[in-house]
Amino acid sequence: MGDFIKKWFHLLLIFVFAYLAGSLAGQANSRFRSVNGIPIYSASADGNWGLSFPNPGQSPVGNTTNDYLKQFNACYMGDPDEKVIYLTFDAGYENGNTEKILDALKKHGVHAAFFVVGNYLETSPDLVKRMAAEGHIVGNHTYHHPDMSKISDKQSFEKELKDLEALYTKVTGQTMKKYYRPPQGKYSENNLKMAQEMGYKTFFWSLAYVDWYQDKQPSKEEAFKTLMEKHGYVIDAAKTKDYVEGSAENISWLAGHGIKFEVVRMTPWEAATWHVISDYKGTNHGAGLIKGLKDAADKAGVETKLGTPATELILNKEGAVVGAKAADEKGNTYTISAKAVILATGGFGDDPQKVKDWAHRDPEGWKSSVPIGKTGDGIIMATKAGAAMGNVSFVQHLGTEGKGIKFLGNLYATSWQPSALWVNCDGNRFSNEDVAFSFAQAANAIYAQPHHYGWSIFDDSQVKYMMEKGVDSGIGVLIPVGQKLPNLQKEIDEAVAVKSDGFKAADSVAQLAKELSVPEANLQKAVDQYNKACEVGYDGEYYKEKAYLRPLNTKKLYAIKLKAYFFSSYGGLNTNRKHQVLDKNNKPIKGLYATGLEVSDMVGPTYSTWSSGHAFGFASYSGRHAALNAIEEMK
Repeated sequence: MGDFIKKWFHLLLIFVFAYLAGSLAGQANSRFRSVNGIPIYSASADGNWGLSFPNPGQSPVGNTTNDYLKQFNACYMGDPDEKVIYLTFDAGYENGNTEKILDALKKHGVHAAFFVVGNYLETSPDLVKRMAAEGHIVGNHTYHHPDMSKISDKQSFEKELKDLEALYTKVTGQTMKKYYRPPQGKYSENNLKMAQEMGYKTFFWSLAYVDWYQDKQPSKEEAFKTLMEKHGYVIDAAKTKDYVEGSAENISWLAGHGIKFEVVRMTPWEAATWHVISDYKGTNHGAGLIKGLKDAADKAGVETKLGTPATELILNKEGAVVGAKAADEKGNTYTISAKAVILATGGFGDDPQKVKDWAHRDPEGWKSSVPIGKTGDGIIMATKAGAAMGNVSFVQHLGTEGKGIKFLGNLYATSWQPSALWVNCDGNRFSNEDVAFSFAQAANAIYAQPHHYGWSIFDDSQVKYMMEKGVDSGIGVLIPVGQKLPNLQKEIDEAVAVKSDGFKAADSVAQLAKELSVPEANLQKAVDQYNKACEVGYDGEYYKEKAYLRPLNTKKLYAIKLKAYFFSSYGGLNTNRKHQVLDKNNKPIKGLYATGLEVSDMVGPTYSTWSSGHAFGFASYSGRHAALNAIEEMK
């Protein structure tokens, strides 16, 4: 360990803003498509256990209540006010993974409940003995795993449970605890009564991982292919593969430094999940990551100089990078020698001129939403040292601004809603508004309009809807789908009072046209055609989903300005799989590495919502692995 720490002192890490949340929420990306997360089950009346999740952050709703289940000594969740998680595994957990599960539980000092079947007891007796010996509950999942809801006679029902009890006692020498889980979640009231009469407590579940569909399990292969597809196959396949395969281990490494994660879904119906940084010593998201890594660096003896930006890389006669020059706020200059330099300066997005010159975007219509001084310093230093300029992209999103509009406030959230009518500066509708679900593609649609803006029009009925029922489209994990906007009317009134340039209110289409400075005839036509589409339930113009076709009542109309923004730029330097910066001949520059937002070809022309958190996750992954590779180079 001592040698490792010493080698770190020979590394120079240039940090301006090393890590920026790629999706506004500080997400280390472990997101896999399809079933890597919590599925949503629909309640049914045929004896299948089912769940729905109507309100984010609140308890799921089963197809029967806990109060109803109590009369049969059954339940599906504990006290929602207690922060306790009960881990249960039944027949779907196996496929050779039980030993790994037991190892993980033992490592973290966690006990769980394993509901086993007869075949498992017969084929894996040693593992069942280990479960019991290590303090886990071993429960009854029946001997043959049948559909118990179809078994109505008491004798047959009892035989399924008693035969497993007997086998368990034979294998372990212990008496099985009276805990029962119906196979496949299929049950009847009669089943619950019979289990109760046998002294059993019946356990369903409040969340589940769909591991019983063996042919639908997420995999690194699926994640890789999906990333390549979503980014149009223009991203670096080799580095993407490394990142996908290393993401889980990277999260574990961060967790080992005390950084805690919460696994969440961005929408209630979505199976894909994100590992969001929930806490590090009272901080969360990106701040939690930076604080956690800073503490680890301090512990290792790493010196950090704040307010001391690097100005130039130092090269030796062979063209290798051997340090950097820097200057602090007081005018003091520093020459720092190092065997390797790692660039992590956060991109160039806060420099409008570079946005124009490098990305060929109009900086007035394509703005940074998090302007914290990311001006491309690292990229400039690298190119002066011989690096090739690589492709650039953005982590873009739909947004708004104006007097009286609070960033990420209730009124701000209305700009992300699919149920509105969108018109451009000519008063013409230009898109299916449900593109709002993809914040990146929505930003593209807005930027493509004349003068790079549009208006989202909604009425007082939609205001009531968002206040009472919640939003249809969220803003990442900060404003989840379904979250209510209790302060929306208040913020509307405040924006009107200050005569906001980004928000308008009117009592008629004619008045709204005047407020927006658009041709009245065009706006009236757009409203009439849109309302007709809502009436018939079909959008023949842009094919918006029927669920979001809600007519404008034209009694009280509101419009919020739509603009295209980006959280950060992405790219500027070409790197290899070791994260070494490449020169114009595609050869690595010795001693120079780049990570995170500096790296080209990790994001396509449109940042994919599917890979939300990709920027943040890759930053933490590549920063670490660049350091490991630099240490190897120095040997």
